[in-house]
Amino acid sequence: MAEKTVSRKPKVIIIGAGLAGLSAAVKLTKHGKFDVTVLEATDRVGGRVQSTWQFGKHPVELGANWIHGSQGNPVFKLAKKHNLLKKNLKQLSKQGEWFSDYDENENFYTEHGEQIHHSLVDKGYKMYKKISDKNDKYARGQLSLDDPYMSLGDALDKDVKKEIDEMKLTQRERHLMFGLVEWFKIVECLDNACQTVNDISLRWFGEYEVLPGSYYIELGQGGFQSVVDVLHKGLPDQCIKYNKKVQRIVWNRVKGEGSEVKDRLVSIETTDGENSLADHVLVTCSLGYLKENVANLFQPAVPKDKKLAIEKLGFGTVDKIFLQFEKPFWDKDVDALSFVWDYEFPVSKAQVEHEGDTNLEMQESVEEIKNTWHKKVCGFETVDGHSDVLVGWIHGKEAEFVENMDADEVKETCVKLLNKFTGKEIPKVTKMILTRWKSDEYARGSYSYISVGAKGPDVDTLAQPMYMTTENNEKIPQVLFAGEATTRKFISTTHGAFTTGEREAVRLINFYQQN
Repeated sequence: MAEKTVSRKPKVIIIGAGLAGLSAAVKLTKHGKFDVTVLEATDRVGGRVQSTWQFGKHPVELGANWIHGSQGNPVFKLAKKHNLLKKNLKQLSKQGEWFSDYDENENFYTEHGEQIHHSLVDKGYKMYKKISDKNDKYARGQLSLDDPYMSLGDALDKDVKKEIDEMKLTQRERHLMFGLVEWFKIVECLDNACQTVNDISLRWFGEYEVLPGSYYIELGQGGFQSVVDVLHKGLPDQCIKYNKKVQRIVWNRVKGEGSEVKDRLVSIETTDGENSLADHVLVTCSLGYLKENVANLFQPAVPKDKKLAIEKLGFGTVDKIFLQFEKPFWDKDVDALSFVWDYEFPVSKAQVEHEGDTNLEMQESVEEIKNTWHKKVCGFETVDGHSDVLVGWIHGKEAEFVENMDADEVKETCVKLLNKFTGKEIPKVTKMILTRWKSDEYARGSYSYISVGAKGPDVDTLAQPMYMTTENNEKIPQVLFAGEATTRKFISTTHGAFTTGEREAVRLINFYQQN
């Protein structure tokens, strides 16, 4: 296979030094026939991967937390090759997603301070897995769907009531089971970065592919940042330029138009006044950033179908609340303290709209969120390497609200929650870290999902390069796209980001080869 003869190395500019941008840069650099520059808007590499050592010698993850799956996962492969994985790795889930196996080291409490028996929680997990397995079949074509706009929440409410009705439960157990269902819904929202399960498209929900192996694989002493560092070290010095915010990408230009290098047809303008020229630009910005900036970022504008895909696909916020205590108050063998609020029946979006119900999932006004945001904290988990630290998770508009709250108020509310549910006296909190991914100028949230009204093919549309057609009718991929939002199978994951970066690098390599 002969390659096209070029007088110089094709110039590729990559926007963003997250996993997608770094994996593409490494692959193109190793190929040896590209001139690669990465423009990073901040002063660090990693994007939505960010480890910190603020609690001591062991890291905590402000962003991406786990490697999901070991088989066929390039991030796991890279981490294993460089001995970055946690030693004596605990397999929190042998295979599958978060609900695949119930860990009895996770204690569930009611808001009245009562611990729910492990056997009932286990029944809840098994029920939810059964329903989720059924819901996956819609995307795989194994079940037909009359309403393509049906949400995951609508299906859950329908199936949950049927399943619980068939269980031999006491009235109290039935009450607790519905409370557990609401807990499952919150965790599902955390898994998808959505506001409510009613935002998730049922038709496309099951397209996500779970890789074999543990769903929760932790990194070792270097944290997730160590994976980023390995990629960074694989690049030449000065390959990454920091504090370079791109304000405009001018593409589809005529040869020689305003260009000193007449055959480099993409111009990248940064806010510091620099103007860089390239043959190709790879955009790895988050979907959240694109949603807010797509209208002004590209000249000419992106095609209408790509703009529509960016608008329709879901992108939300998940934040973490880390609390360090004077001393641990939980048992050493406990991994999590989970909160189950009182609920009688799941409430669907349609019921809320017609009956005016103020169910937790549907409260959206600022005043309502101010009074109820704490109900989106579904519990606290222990943090590896830190015997005195717990982390809570929060999502959606409530997470965005908390980002702007007074830190002491957040801390005090979390302490009250822990006391309310566990019934234990809570020691003094000595330090708190609150992530703020929605407030991050370049992330504008956490990760993506296929929302109601969107389709799997919208992800493909987002991933599709923007081509310039030459006088010889040759299509040149001038503007390419990568990132977790551009993969249907691995949306929202680090390995999704990694693989899409390599995908676009391979696209460019293949472009410069002749059949």
